[in-house]
Amino acid sequence: MAIEVGFLYFDKNIRYDPIADQVDALLKQYAPSRADRCTEAYLRKVTERSHVVMAADVSREKGNKCFRVVGVCCLTPIYTLSGLFGKIESVVIDETILQNDPECISITRRIIERCFQAARKDRMTHLEISSMYIRSYTIALYHDMGFTMLGVQQYQTTPLLYDDPRAAIQAPNQVSDNDSDPTNF
Repeated sequence: MAIEVGFLYFDKNIRYDPIADQVDALLKQYAPSRADRCTEAYLRKVTERSHVVMAADVSREKGNKCFRVVGVCCLTPIYTLSGLFGKIESVVIDETILQNDPECISITRRIIERCFQAARKDRMTHLEISSMYIRSYTIALYHDMGFTMLGVQQYQTTPLLYDDPRAAIQAPNQVSDNDSDPTNF
């Protein structure tokens, strides 16, 4: 399995149907009773406003890139009067990978690391993430990556991505925007 992790970029010339279908299938694994469906139109709207990070099992067939989405999350910028921070939501890994703890943790770590990259680029002061208390391995990973518990099931990066929130405004971009492939794989 060749897992690649990248951003899903909004591009009006790309059809998102296959990606939306795969993301929807992942979200249903996470919350089977979920009534909403991740449609192409909705995925386009999310990618316009947020950073969507995908992990995919990528293969090449007859020169074409084929992939199966095996992980996803969304980093949403939150604008407040005290500054810009990010909220990481819907971190979902395919249930077939969840059975292999080391691989699941590795993919989850790579997805969260991409969120850190985007947060630095956007000069976010910190990130917040939530996790269900029964996901002890995920909570341990979040702690290992610098998150500390704020409240029940709520974690925040500490120290902040920037020690001085004013430094976030002055920091140089650390992620390249010149990738023309909207799936960034």
